[in-house]
Amino acid sequence: REEMVSCLRRKRRKRGRRNKNSLKRGGIRNKVSIHKRSSSVEDRQEFGHWEGDLIIGKEQQSAMGTLVERSSRYTLIVPLKARNSKTVVDAFIEVIKQLPQHLRKSLTYDQGTEMAEHERLTKETDISVYFADPGQPQQRGSNENTNGLIREYFPKKTDLRQYSNEEISRVENILNQRPKAVLSYATPNEIFSLAKNNPDKRLNTCIF
Repeated sequence: REEMVSCLRRKRRKRGRRNKNSLKRGGIRNKVSIHKRSSSVEDRQEFGHWEGDLIIGKEQQSAMGTLVERSSRYTLIVPLKARNSKTVVDAFIEVIKQLPQHLRKSLTYDQGTEMAEHERLTKETDISVYFADPGQPQQRGSNENTNGLIREYFPKKTDLRQYSNEEISRVENILNQRPKAVLSYATPNEIFSLAKNNPDKRLNTCIF
């Protein structure tokens, strides 16, 4: 059994409950449910819709933000100096402002209170923020899967502050240059570049 567990990507013996902390992570004012998100997001054909989350380091003292574009699976890893909402939202604003306007349509987040200042994020970037249901990680499946990949480079129980911006960028590039079957073996980088330079592009016109 130990040998089989060691071969698993995430090294887990069994699945844990994903909603055990859901009651502790509320307190976000004026949050908009994922169920009010436009239906055009669902088929992943329209670029500019993102999923977001944090990965947490040793003793919950450090964190990194992760943003995944739903259509291209393009990933942004955001270094963070702290986990409070002001710090997280400031960092996300800085990254999102570097994107073209047509790639800032929506961000779907979990119930983490680091997104308490979501209204300021929307005001400064024009990106609409929606919140997934508690204990429903599949509503942000691309982000959850990507976080698992990121953990191969930044393992749990490590202090995430020890990694330089250069190391973070290197991992980001590795993920974005990895061909994906869902993209007909194009890379997220290739698809995202097409979307970035062609505002009217849809996913089905980018892959063959």
